[in-house]
Amino acid sequence: MCFFIHSKNTGEEPYSFSITNENLKHRLVALSESQEWVTLLHIERTWYGVRRSLIDDPAFFLHPNGKYDPQAELEATLAGLFAERQPSVPHVFDRFPARCEFLIEQLGIDRQRLPVSRCQAFEEAYAALGPGRAFLVFPTAYMNTPASMFGHTLLVIGSRLSTGMAGQAINYAASTGDDGGVLFAFKGIFGGYPGYYSLLPYWQKLAEYRDLDQRDIWEYELNLTPEEVRRLLMHVWELRGIASDYFFFDENCAYKLLYLLDVARPGLNLHAQAAPWVIPLDTVRLAADAGLVVETRWRPSLVSQVRARAAALPAEASARARAIARGELAPQQAGGGAAAQAVAELELAADYLQALRNRRRIDVADYQPRFVSILRQRAQLGAGVEPPMAVPSDPPDQGHRAIRLGLGGGVSADRGFVEAHVRPAYHALLDPLPGYEEGTQVEFAGVTLRWYQDAAQPTLERLDAVTLRSLTPRDSFFSPPSWSLDSGVNRELTGSTRRAQHHAFVDVGVGGSWRLGAPVLASALVHADGRLIDADPSFAAGAGPALLAIVRWQGLTLAPALRWMRYVGDASASNWMIRLQASLALHPNLALSGILTRQESWDALYDVLSL
Repeated sequence: MCFFIHSKNTGEEPYSFSITNENLKHRLVALSESQEWVTLLHIERTWYGVRRSLIDDPAFFLHPNGKYDPQAELEATLAGLFAERQPSVPHVFDRFPARCEFLIEQLGIDRQRLPVSRCQAFEEAYAALGPGRAFLVFPTAYMNTPASMFGHTLLVIGSRLSTGMAGQAINYAASTGDDGGVLFAFKGIFGGYPGYYSLLPYWQKLAEYRDLDQRDIWEYELNLTPEEVRRLLMHVWELRGIASDYFFFDENCAYKLLYLLDVARPGLNLHAQAAPWVIPLDTVRLAADAGLVVETRWRPSLVSQVRARAAALPAEASARARAIARGELAPQQAGGGAAAQAVAELELAADYLQALRNRRRIDVADYQPRFVSILRQRAQLGAGVEPPMAVPSDPPDQGHRAIRLGLGGGVSADRGFVEAHVRPAYHALLDPLPGYEEGTQVEFAGVTLRWYQDAAQPTLERLDAVTLRSLTPRDSFFSPPSWSLDSGVNRELTGSTRRAQHHAFVDVGVGGSWRLGAPVLASALVHADGRLIDADPSFAAGAGPALLAIVRWQGLTLAPALRWMRYVGDASASNWMIRLQASLALHPNLALSGILTRQESWDALYDVLSL
């Protein structure tokens, strides 16, 4: 293709040019609307019809209207490609190598005729990295950090020069500073934080997630070719230091990584297939559905390693290992005289001691000499047989989908009803378990509507704004607290006339959970509950205990529960509830559930049966 471009750039104005070839003009218009180009600019159409880039930093655009006009941005990039390098002004090729390579390829431009033919800094960084295979990495959910309750996703580019944990992790995250609590949630939901792509050694992220946060890591190897990996890294280079508004439920770590994969392999268009709200597992599932995933690997956390080692030992041996880690026994006492047993106990003691340090349950002054003593004794025993750890049979991406729709019916206080339910995200205690951590619940914006017998219109039965549960069982090695948080609006009957009232509530519970044999998880929590009542506006605050057991047998789950609360304030009462929930999983994404409840609320005694 032969054409003439007259380009100029003063360093203060956008690149501009004129084209004397009419065929080229039409070609550029078509190219600016191509999927590859708008993906490079992260341009998409909003729900209210405006087409714009998700990148909010003006430094990402060469044209003043580039955020909204892909043709103007393409013309400015092309002009910059042919412009001479200016002193103290980065050349377009240095800023946007992926864009420039795209234009060179699509327009058949002779690289030798360009003032700058490559981004030298990128080429040097690329050669130093020596990129090889690419992985999509999913650290599992971490309930003690709000931003990590859904898990996380990042990309890792492994080095072909080494193996194992070497490589660079590509991460997208919000810069939140020291914010916490309500301010953190508000700004995170409404885009109050800037989000940045970052590139850092993978071993650092592994240490953070697997050892400090004690989260299992799942690695999904991708079948990206070397050319696709190079294209991905060129685009990451373009995004260095570029800020975008971060939104917890859509423009987040899960969604932003989809653009990198779409740039790497044109035509995937994964970002257009995502739901309006995106969680980290969605990124993994979209990649798997597109045929990108070729192998899955599991990296257990330190806590998982300790529990697996302890389960493989007799109770007496694990008790000795625990005592050695706590400094109650000397390392020389491991094994009770049996060398093979001593090896297993010392390895368990070393892992457990590191876990205690990571949880800040031991001072550095005590940790270091004790750890060295354990390792020294272990080294004297020579090589040992490492017991194999059983890899979970259900990776997280094989679990049920996040959104839940429900239809049902039943009887409440002798009135029949039908109901409809929707929950955008993402897991409840009785949902099918494979792929999720037992005893955890994370739900947002669940809505239940009921049509009661003889009622003229539906009524809001329940709005679950935020529902969180962390019922991790305690054992002889770890004693995590169990806790819960519920907030929203529910409908309750009150008084002898069973008058319906809507209560806005916030409920917090703390306590403990225990494993009672393989199929049973039991918890005991003390709750504090505050609520506003709509009828004769009033306030009530209450406290009391709650017991819950979760029994799983194949696809059937039973959950008996007891709760008693004493409320004081404008509306005082002693309320109690006995409930049995059951769920039968028919498919990872389909379950039949039932609830039988007998309760007394504000002097109204009634039963509820729903299916």
